[in-house]
Amino acid sequence: MFLFIASGKHIIYKTVLGDMYVTDMNRTKGHKSLLNYGCWNPSSNSEEFMTCADDCTLRIWSLNKRDQQLHVIRTKGESGHDVRTTTCTYNQSLYHNENLNLIAAGCDNGSILVWDRRRSFVHVTFKCLNAHLQDESITSLKWSYDNQILASRSTDHTLKLWDIRKFNQCLSSCENIYNHFSMTNISFSPNDKFLITGVSKFISSTNTDNDTNGKLLIFNRNDLSKISNEISFNDSVIRTIWHPKLNQIFTTTNNGLIRVFYDEQRSPMAGIRLCLNRKEKKAKDTNDFITNIDPIIASSSTSDSKIEPKKQIFPEKRKEEHKSSSLHQHLIQTIVKPNFIEKEDSRVELLKYAKEAESNPKWITPAYVHTQPKPIFQQQIEEENDDDDLLPVLKKTKK
Repeated sequence: MFLFIASGKHIIYKTVLGDMYVTDMNRTKGHKSLLNYGCWNPSSNSEEFMTCADDCTLRIWSLNKRDQQLHVIRTKGESGHDVRTTTCTYNQSLYHNENLNLIAAGCDNGSILVWDRRRSFVHVTFKCLNAHLQDESITSLKWSYDNQILASRSTDHTLKLWDIRKFNQCLSSCENIYNHFSMTNISFSPNDKFLITGVSKFISSTNTDNDTNGKLLIFNRNDLSKISNEISFNDSVIRTIWHPKLNQIFTTTNNGLIRVFYDEQRSPMAGIRLCLNRKEKKAKDTNDFITNIDPIIASSSTSDSKIEPKKQIFPEKRKEEHKSSSLHQHLIQTIVKPNFIEKEDSRVELLKYAKEAESNPKWITPAYVHTQPKPIFQQQIEEENDDDDLLPVLKKTKK
């Protein structure tokens, strides 16, 4: 996980990666699997944040300690086996001081687990194992600002409100609000009376009349009743936030758009309202000047006439002869005519002396004048068998 400065240009913190070969999660210095969510501690001047991952752990980090995490919390199901954690949250601490030590986590088996930081993280303080459907994951958990209500959103297309003092049964529930994304969240209003969430776009495979667009829904906190008309989108609404100071609602959709809603009377002159009075910057027009790159032709000249540049005449380079590297080679080059072998045919030169050798023999013929005046030549030539050379040489047996 990387932490950036507010401008997003530089990295100020990087969490340590856990050892892949260590099976005990408490002995690794960081997460070993995919991270699902991360959040800051809402306390003022806090340098602490929390992450959850598919390695079935929650890890609490501090900016002052970079070599490993501060605490490791393992999430387990009803049977005692580890379960993956999909979301986590701190309790709010803006107005009151109650429940400031609670940490909540949602798992992929539909359970909600709550720990008290004043105790050991080995045992869960509050738990609801059947908060949502068994095979559906919880995508978001959010505490109210008074720290009394915990809201949960799941891929089972429901929104529920919980009181941890009576964690066996939810206070209220809203169903059939589609959620197909693992990051769909919940946000409370600054006055803590309402909450908002996004709805995914639904396309029916059988009946097109049941298709619904993405929506932004606003609920009453007491009974989850809708207080206003639905705000429809062409795409699915994923992330939402009701800013506590700006009193403006920010939403993101799956097509990469961000939409902001504000009230001209209740929202202060900050945030998106500062950008509304600014004039739109005009793009620089690069087509003001049109250049003509056609050749300019004088009136007195014809279109076919072309001025050719004068060709420069260079003297022919003389081929350098092969230079001798010794005195012996130098003397031979002066005696032997150059290119003697290349220009003359060796067979023709030898046939010139054939008649002269027969009429006036000097060497071989005079030696056999008395002993063998008539030359005798071999009539047949025996073909040599090369395979005989490959046969092994057998030794003669001793008598």
